Amino acid sequence: MERLFESETRLKILSVVLAVILWFGVMSSQNPEQARTVYDVEVIPEGLDPGLAVLSLEPHVVDVTFSGPPEFLEDLGPRDARVTVDLGGLGPGEATRPVTVIPSRGRLRVVRVSPQQVTVRIEPRMEKTVPVELQLNGEPAPDYVIDNPALSVDQVTVAGARSLVRRVARVVATVPVSGIQSTIAHSVTLVPVDAAGQPIEPAYPQALVLEPLTVQVTVPVVYMPRKTVPVQARLEGEPAPGYEIGNITIEPAELAVRARDRRVLEGLEFLQTEAIDIGGLSRTVTREVALAPPEGVVLDDGPRTVRVTIEIRPVRDVGGAAGGPDGGDGAMEGAGEGGGAG
Repeated sequence: MERLFESETRLKILSVVLAVILWFGVMSSQNPEQARTVYDVEVIPEGLDPGLAVLSLEPHVVDVTFSGPPEFLEDLGPRDARVTVDLGGLGPGEATRPVTVIPSRGRLRVVRVSPQQVTVRIEPRMEKTVPVELQLNGEPAPDYVIDNPALSVDQVTVAGARSLVRRVARVVATVPVSGIQSTIAHSVTLVPVDAAGQPIEPAYPQALVLEPLTVQVTVPVVYMPRKTVPVQARLEGEPAPGYEIGNITIEPAELAVRARDRRVLEGLEFLQTEAIDIGGLSRTVTREVALAPPEGVVLDDGPRTVRVTIEIRPVRDVGGAAGGPDGGDGAMEGAGEGGGAG
């Protein structure tokens, strides 16, 4: 009786095993494994000493071929594979290391990795702080001007391979402003540049890291019509006794100004300089003089000063003869000094 029971138990176990084998066979025949390749999977360095940085990693992406059931291969992408290279124990210099692939989905097998090894160049790590420079490309629409652009930060930290970090002089935020008529605000990606303003583009992206990588830029734009007006010199004092003011030359003779109120511009006939003291002068002088626009008026792009030449000459009497300070031979003295610049 016991033998019969044991025999029946063995038959049941054998039946279950055979059923499982048969099920797997049927499933395999109905859902045969397939292969699919995922391209450009990023290689992640691991184990590198904190005092070092990767200058280059060639290649820094690899292609990975997986096999598995079709349902596990659907929508397969770079995110479904983690590819690493162990840099533990390495110092500055060049080395070749194998890569390791870990699938993120169950029942996937790695069939092939191309290439299987990468070459890495390592340098000491360096970090420094550099200024942020704003570059505006283009011009706003006519009669509109840009008013005090602002950056969310004025400095960033640059870190990475020493040879690259040393080259960075500043980082640049470039904003296109051609034709704009209203204030704009953008998040702008920063670009590191060298002392000559040339972009620094590392072969391996992580060889040069900016913190932060982006900056918020606000560019206010206001409506300010433009007008070109002549420049007038404002003189104070009197020349020396026996001398008078002759020709006055101003360079440039005209300048462009702007105002938010169009009526202010319509009433503006000329632009004065700051006061020029000519008290006691007996010879021609040239002065670099700042401008003094009225309230509500600003200078457009251009010089903020003008060059004023004031001719100081002996006073001429009614008969055409020149009289110097003593009324005698002052004409000769004045003529000799008249072309000089003070």
